[in-house]
Amino acid sequence: MGETKRMWRRKIRLWEENEGRCYWCGVRTILVKGRARGKPWHATIDHLRSRYDQNRGEPNLTPEIARTVLACYRCNNRRASDEQRSIPIEERWRRSNSRPKYFYTRLLRMVLYRIKSYIAR
Repeated sequence: MGETKRMWRRKIRLWEENEGRCYWCGVRTILVKGRARGKPWHATIDHLRSRYDQNRGEPNLTPEIARTVLACYRCNNRRASDEQRSIPIEERWRRSNSRPKYFYTRLLRMVLYRIKSYIAR
């Protein structure tokens, strides 16, 4: 899936505003047409607010505050990984509306174990 013209223009604008530097670590980035392919210095667009932030949809307080910033590929992925680890797995499953095949089996085993330990008392 390619990058839209609007996204490309936004990336260029952010790159020019920040002189090509990552918002998070300050490393010099390189503009690459399309999606970044894993090179740590490729420029990406990063959201300031997490997708799991309950206040993400609220409007910005001032026009100067942007919702997106220029980030290097490494920082963008690191933030996404940290964000995923901070959310309990049950919450991630609930939000994605999908569960692994073994989810209900594990849940049933856990419930049966607790019932057995309660009866054993």
